[in-house]
Amino acid sequence: MITGMNPISVENPLVLGKGIAVETKSNYPVFIGAFILLHAIVCFFLLNPSGLEPISDEAVYVTLAKSLATTGEYKLISLPGDPDHTKYPVLYPWLLSWIWRVSPDFPANVSLLRWVSIVFAAAFLGVLALLMPRLLEGNKKRAVLIIGLCAVHPALIASSTAILSESAYLFFSCLALWVVVELDHRAESILFLVLFSVCLAFSFYVRTIGIALIAAVTCDYLIRRKWRRIFWLLALTLIFLSPWLYWTRTHNEASRFPEYTFYTNYLSDFRQLAEAGGLSAFLVKNALYLFIGIPKLLVYPFQTDLHLITILTAWTGLPVLALLLIGILRSFRSKTSRVVLFYVLTYLSVLGFWPYPAHERLLLPLLPFLDFFIFVEVFHITERLRNQDRPNLAFRKARSLGLALLPVALGGACLVIFGLHTYQLISNVRQAVQQFESRNRDMLESFDWLEKETRPSDHLMAYLDPVYYLHTQRKVAPMSFDPRGRLSHPKFLDTPIQKHEIKYLVTGELDFGVFTPDVVQAMGRELRRVIEGREGLTFEQVFRSTDNKYQIYRIIDEKQRSSWGQ
Repeated sequence: MITGMNPISVENPLVLGKGIAVETKSNYPVFIGAFILLHAIVCFFLLNPSGLEPISDEAVYVTLAKSLATTGEYKLISLPGDPDHTKYPVLYPWLLSWIWRVSPDFPANVSLLRWVSIVFAAAFLGVLALLMPRLLEGNKKRAVLIIGLCAVHPALIASSTAILSESAYLFFSCLALWVVVELDHRAESILFLVLFSVCLAFSFYVRTIGIALIAAVTCDYLIRRKWRRIFWLLALTLIFLSPWLYWTRTHNEASRFPEYTFYTNYLSDFRQLAEAGGLSAFLVKNALYLFIGIPKLLVYPFQTDLHLITILTAWTGLPVLALLLIGILRSFRSKTSRVVLFYVLTYLSVLGFWPYPAHERLLLPLLPFLDFFIFVEVFHITERLRNQDRPNLAFRKARSLGLALLPVALGGACLVIFGLHTYQLISNVRQAVQQFESRNRDMLESFDWLEKETRPSDHLMAYLDPVYYLHTQRKVAPMSFDPRGRLSHPKFLDTPIQKHEIKYLVTGELDFGVFTPDVVQAMGRELRRVIEGREGLTFEQVFRSTDNKYQIYRIIDEKQRSSWGQ
């Protein structure tokens, strides 16, 4: 965070260097345009046109977009049985489907699909440029600092170059917050209420966690006793959301396809994790992820070294969390930022029950507002120090200087650490893009073998099921483990193999990559046990990649073979 900047009123210029002064009131759009352009250029430089990231939801979104474009139905057509999809809301895949209609050649259309996120990220920065001056009571100089930090933040750059819903959610949620703040500065207007409800509904239609935004605005209006607005807000938002709520209620196919539980809804994931390890342990673990994840997002994003994370959290993370907490408490008195405060609190509360750890991707929507609360406190401290410095007394000046050294040192350290992590991410992503084909050579070999040696009607099983579907055009079922068991002691389920007549099993180095190393090892051992000694099923290896990173097994059902012999 930048903590050494002197607070300056809106009327005074922001001094950027000796002899250089910029009047941000008149040049504010120029600065915002420059940051948006900078963000777009960096994203273009890091764009991966060669394919999809295997360990991500990119392939799921692309598959849903293809289904909407080619069949007009919201189904996960990569799975045997073509089940209706009820987990990820429909708006983002629907937007991607128009790109697929224009350019249906996969993977040649990957670049165009990625540009959807870049456009939404640029639009988010534009809306943030409207919202931040309102929250900062017209101080556009401080708004420039926050928007600049967001524009170059590794988490936003990563989301802007991925076929994921984060950028779209950032835009619609930020637009909704701007509309609610504008409502407080305008005469009561049913048109603005309708627009506000549409923005809230669209936020939910992009990501389910948009429920936090609806709850935050409702809490804000309840405290302020805006009964008429609450009525119209809830009524209109419910009307706009009713089609999706009806769809998820009537098209949930968990009973017909229990093996596809992961693709059903978030509640099933939460229930599985809570039952496996206990609810209290689950909530404590999520709280710990939030405690570590927030300063990690702000200062050292995408750091993976646990030892280094511990050191950085102790020396910079804890002071940043303290500034954030004090800034939140101070902002609670401000009517202007109260709705943002409620949004941050409700969002974090939802993440406390979220079935997945709170990493950069999940915390990204809070980035500008966490920066806002920290800047509120930082500038409050500097203003107090400046006021103490006005009497020309040596003791007070020395004391003020001493008090200023700590926040200045913290700010400098945070800037250096943040800059190093930003540079590291850009370097790593650029290198990964350049080496994408060589890094995934073994996987590409498995795609080629399946296209040449199997029939289009053959069903496969793989951990990266939507990726293999998009590249081979074969239906692919995910590997299934008993959801009632602990992740550390998984039990492989062979029911989908028999139910969907799976012909081939694909294994690879990226299998189970979203889990912790101990769970990955446990699942790998269980899968190896199944392959080497499963009664009733024979796994015959028919393919091994050059570096032995991927294997394909033909599955033979001994019961069916014996019945054929009879």
